[in-house]
Amino acid sequence: MEMIENTEDHKVSLRQLAKKLDVKAPSLYNYFAGFDELIEEVQVRIFQQITKKVMYSIAGKSGREAFMCAGRSWVRYGLENPALYQWISWENLHLTEEGKLFISAFINIFQQYNFSEEILSDVMRTVRSYVHGFTSLSIQLNSLNNDEGRLSKSFMYGMEIIYSGIISQPLE
Repeated sequence: MEMIENTEDHKVSLRQLAKKLDVKAPSLYNYFAGFDELIEEVQVRIFQQITKKVMYSIAGKSGREAFMCAGRSWVRYGLENPALYQWISWENLHLTEEGKLFISAFINIFQQYNFSEEILSDVMRTVRSYVHGFTSLSIQLNSLNNDEGRLSKSFMYGMEIIYSGIISQPLE
């Protein structure tokens, strides 16, 4: 993961990894079937890190406060680790244990409202779209030295709208 963070174009090859580990590239196939499997492992590690931050941020909190803290910690991770964050793939997230734990952190915030599984799935999709989109855009804007305080304020405004909309009138 250190290589990804320190590579300007965010491209890492098995040859580069082997060189960093001081082994021959073919020996990496003893651990990974190929580059795609290596990338999946990196993504799992990134989700573990994000999930840990989100879970820590919502410990002892519920409702709106937990929702806001979870979103803020997710964005903060992206801003603090832009190179890693750009490697995230949301495809098949729900199929991994890390993905299930990450999703459950958000879903549990809304359990008190007794929403159907379908509504909870829609809620997560909405939250993921907003937070991931905002994080990705903020990473790009931060590289242009934009006002981080302003970004934070607009993010929280959007989170408030989403939370209020979800609890006041979930779509069936």
